[in-house]
Amino acid sequence: MVDYVVNGAIGISMLDLRAGRNYLPYVAELKDRVIKYIDFFYTSSNGVDINGNVIGANPFDNTLSLVKKDTTDLVVDNVSCVEFCPYLQCGKRKFVGYKLDLPKSYISTDSFDAHTNAFLVFYYEDDKGVTTKRNEQIKISTSGVNFGVGTMNFFEDNRTLADKHFTQIYPSYSVFTQKGEQNILSTYSWCSMFVNLVKDNNIFVKNVPLYLLQTGYDFWYGHIVFDGVQIDFTRSYLQTDSQQQANFTGHPVVLGFKYND
Repeated sequence: MVDYVVNGAIGISMLDLRAGRNYLPYVAELKDRVIKYIDFFYTSSNGVDINGNVIGANPFDNTLSLVKKDTTDLVVDNVSCVEFCPYLQCGKRKFVGYKLDLPKSYISTDSFDAHTNAFLVFYYEDDKGVTTKRNEQIKISTSGVNFGVGTMNFFEDNRTLADKHFTQIYPSYSVFTQKGEQNILSTYSWCSMFVNLVKDNNIFVKNVPLYLLQTGYDFWYGHIVFDGVQIDFTRSYLQTDSQQQANFTGHPVVLGFKYND
């Protein structure tokens, strides 16, 4: 098993792909970040983004081209999106390792997949790089997120975990919460839940499908691991679109938290 260590991540929707080149948007949070890995989000059960758009682009019908920042160099040139799809790679990710010029980078779409919606996640490294020394003696705990009114569902106020440095935050396979409530234990549901992690007014993980942070089943080869991050529990949240919110309301999802002492 491989650990893919990152400092943060940003997810973006690419709506209504046209046959030919579809240029990536400018993302301010990624302007000067070293991009370590990129996920092309795809599963056998299509997810829905926070605005209700079905994520259905097929990685077999799309290729990815990436331009290095401040150059015209293609560091990834017309590579099948299958290579960037962890669902099809059993969790395996390809290392990128460059600052990118996203508006010059693009997805090339086959006519068979035109007018579908794609979703990409960019995992990045801070200027300081990865600094946390991994301790094999980790601790694991769980905490619930209840779905109520509105589409932003905040984490429980967990004083025990408040000051911990986390290496993984992931959907738990626990059947019940610590309060005895039944967990939403469904990979299909996780495809339409998006993680937002906040610390000191900085959303360092933004709009990332919960499904991509899982540690089992489809992702036996490798997992996303954070570089000892801290979070503000009462300001971090899972987000869905309004229709999915209605389906989840009144039910919790259990998250797992791994951390080093």
